[in-house]
Amino acid sequence: MRFKITGWKQVVIYSLLATALAVAVPVITVVVVLWPLPRGILLPIVAIAAVIPLFIALPLSVAFNYMLMLLNRTIAAVDAHVKYDNLTGLLTRGEFLRQTEALRVRGGFLLLLDADHFKAINDTYGHPAGDEVLRTAATLINQTIGPTGLCGRIGGEEFAVFMPAVSRRQALLAAQGCCAAMRNQPILHADQSIRLTFSVGVAEDRSHRPFSETLNVADHHLYRAKRAGRDQVAAEETLDPETLAIAS
Repeated sequence: MRFKITGWKQVVIYSLLATALAVAVPVITVVVVLWPLPRGILLPIVAIAAVIPLFIALPLSVAFNYMLMLLNRTIAAVDAHVKYDNLTGLLTRGEFLRQTEALRVRGGFLLLLDADHFKAINDTYGHPAGDEVLRTAATLINQTIGPTGLCGRIGGEEFAVFMPAVSRRQALLAAQGCCAAMRNQPILHADQSIRLTFSVGVAEDRSHRPFSETLNVADHHLYRAKRAGRDQVAAEETLDPETLAIAS
């Protein structure tokens, strides 16, 4: 088991404990072995047995625990970089796929969301504006899906949501909710209001087939939504217009 030393308080505590142990072992050994000696001889020997490891163990313990703290911080930073997208804070593609695999036994639905005409936003307003648009889009997806789904950024302007153990109706309403939230949210950047919409493809995941097939099915429906005019949801089955209007 790895000690997770992440702050100076822990460095001090572990260093003092290690030093106390390093001092206690020789002191106890000397006392037990040399106990019959006169106190005038025993006490100086005990003092030497305590002082020598104290001056050796304390700086070494501090140095070791300090390096361990730096190592743990580095591991945490690398772990966060691997798991979370730096721009949006959503799961990276690899981590999204890894966590999804663990949830597939419960069944569920995959949503692929693509930002419509995102290149035009970058070309018109610049890349900083594009980054702000993606951050806002990620926030809205996360807020709309909530704890019922897993959200990740799997491409430049493409996002994915896996919703385990939900019905088709719940998945489609969630997809439509993401579209509505993005459509109704102006993004302010440099005193300019930018509008963005989502096209969404929805596919039911079946645990007996590779998840790559579910991705392909969702991607197929995503492009159906694009070809049909964008800012909409496409799936094997859709809800009636009245129900979708309520979700919007």
